[in-house]
Amino acid sequence: MASDPLIFENTWPASTIDGIPSVVHGILDLTCDPDGSVFMSFSVGPVGAAPEDCEYTEFVFSPTQADTLATFLASRPRA
Repeated sequence: MASDPLIFENTWPASTIDGIPSVVHGILDLTCDPDGSVFMSFSVGPVGAAPEDCEYTEFVFSPTQADTLATFLASRPRA
């Protein structure tokens, strides 16, 4: 069984290609599988948008890639 997902949610100011100001909302969802791989899903769209109005990117880190990412993140300076 996969682990409980780690979910980060954030809203930030942005602009359209034409330079029109807007606000964007994004969700990053990470789930670890028992084999050590990590599934990452990122969705972004207007605040309050319906799921069909958002853009999605998904990919899987292999166990080795997940370990490398964890090492990289653990080595960063902390505030």
